[in-house]
Amino acid sequence: TRGFAILSTEVTQGEFNVRMGYTPAYYHAGCAACPAETVNWHEAAAYCNALSTAAGRPSCYTCSGSGASVSCSPSGTYATPYDCPGYRLPTEAEWEYAARAGDTRATYNGELDSGHLLCETPNTVLDPIAWFCGNSGSASHAVGTRTPNAWGLYDMLGNVWEWCHDWWDGADYP
Repeated sequence: TRGFAILSTEVTQGEFNVRMGYTPAYYHAGCAACPAETVNWHEAAAYCNALSTAAGRPSCYTCSGSGASVSCSPSGTYATPYDCPGYRLPTEAEWEYAARAGDTRATYNGELDSGHLLCETPNTVLDPIAWFCGNSGSASHAVGTRTPNAWGLYDMLGNVWEWCHDWWDGADYP
């Protein structure tokens, strides 16, 4: 019900290092174009605050500590995440909306049936749009190397997991 902006790719190791001063990576450490992949929710929130500070915007999270030991929570200044004018993680609903890009199918490249939920190769639905267990070689890959969705967003499915402001709780949606 509200407009929002979202990065077109996952945050890269290079981008994370510029703002945070360290590079969280297990696969392809030192690959500036690869996603920051071993980030916990608190580090992701602290990164959003660093972006806000650099842009002269208010912080959406209250954080203490640094590095992988940082601890963050949503700022008590704003009644909802939508009210904070700084950078923040998308809500799970915003992420879902952005990932689908107006499509109502399971993915923006087609439906997934029980056969497509396995790590099959080739996978005509997932191969063009996502790095996943069937084509990734069990490693992350440089961001933006698969076909984007209709809104120009890359890696919304696969490569590495994304964090949401309100976490994912496994609930079924109507």
